[in-house]
Amino acid sequence: MTNVAVWGDSISKGILYDSERKRHIILPKGGIQAAAECLGLGLQNFSRFGATISKGWERLQKSLSQGINYDLALLEYGGNDCDYDWSQISANPDGEYLPFTPLEQFKKIYQAMIAAFKERGITPAVMNLPPIDSRRYLQFVTRNGLSAQNILKWLGDVEHIHRHQAAYSQVVEQIALENGCYLVDVRKGFFDAGDYRALLCEDGIHPNLEGQRCIQHQLVGYAHAMGI
Repeated sequence: MTNVAVWGDSISKGILYDSERKRHIILPKGGIQAAAECLGLGLQNFSRFGATISKGWERLQKSLSQGINYDLALLEYGGNDCDYDWSQISANPDGEYLPFTPLEQFKKIYQAMIAAFKERGITPAVMNLPPIDSRRYLQFVTRNGLSAQNILKWLGDVEHIHRHQAAYSQVVEQIALENGCYLVDVRKGFFDAGDYRALLCEDGIHPNLEGQRCIQHQLVGYAHAMGI
């Protein structure tokens, strides 16, 4: 097994938040790229900043129609899917809102992607989600004037953000079990590190440099367990 492709979002792309420049940047070598080099694997990374699984499925279908040939495909989605339009919630905390990708739709599309790989003889693998820091994330999304008070009113409590994101990660784990896929449990790696918040950027959701290194170590460990 030498050729690997990745479809995912900013986490698998190796993007972090630069606190000094106040913007997101792409690491020259994120955790997945570093792991691939360590393992001597060819890597094609189709991940995109802000991608939901629906967008990823669209891009994957286009790639499939053009013909792709990889030994293994790694999927990493959920962080944007579980998110909300916080500006709407800030403006009207008494409304009803759905995440960008409701959980059942998320699961359905994820399974379709796995099936598409299997049909073409490509081994699928999935990666669950690093944990997030709810308080830091709320501070980040309200930094430009959104009402933290209104958002908290709608949430009930700030840790609802963490629990909601964890539900998507748990569904990824369930999908791996139901479909007989390899699961790269980066979430466990973050928790095993101690205070996982030290592995996150100021925005509370993107792994920082040490967090990307944690992803690298988890990927290398699971690759060895898979016999790669």
